[in-house]
Formats: sequence, C-alpha cells, structure tokens
Amino acid sequence: PSGRSVNDSTPLQAGQEILIEWKGSWWAGTVTGFEPDGAVRVSYFGWDRDWDEAVPRSDIQLGTNTREMAIQTVYSLAP
Repeated sequence: PSGRSVNDSTPLQAGQEILIEWKGSWWAGTVTGFEPDGAVRVSYFGWDRDWDEAVPRSDIQLGTNTREMAIQTVYSLAP
C-alpha cells in the first residue's frame, strides 16, 4: 500500500492508476467509472474484465507507477 488513502473528497478520474485492497492484499488497477452511491468502478491490471467491480473508496489508495510496480513484482524473472 502507498499510505495515500482515498476519501469522499479525493478527486479521482477515469483512467487513473490506483491501488485496490482485495481480501487483505493490494492490487494495481485503474478507475473505469463511478457509481451513484459513491463506489468506484475499477479494473485490475493484468486480470480479465470479468474481475472488474465497484469498490468503496475506503478500499482504494493513490499510487504512483502502479502498473510498473505490478510488472516488476508479479512478472519478475527468476535468476
């Protein structure tokens, strides 16, 4: 996690890269839209669109270079 929490007044926009908490782990993703109840529609980097969902803002943190970090972490080559 980045430690940069998102609350109701945090501006977000479609296409913005973020970190999403899912079952105790943080995943890189992208904002894809917004729900009337305030939830944020997200797509997880590297996962099929079947995994896209709406999450509460409390499950989101702002990230920097989240895609690059995900690639380095998940797709690193063994020595």
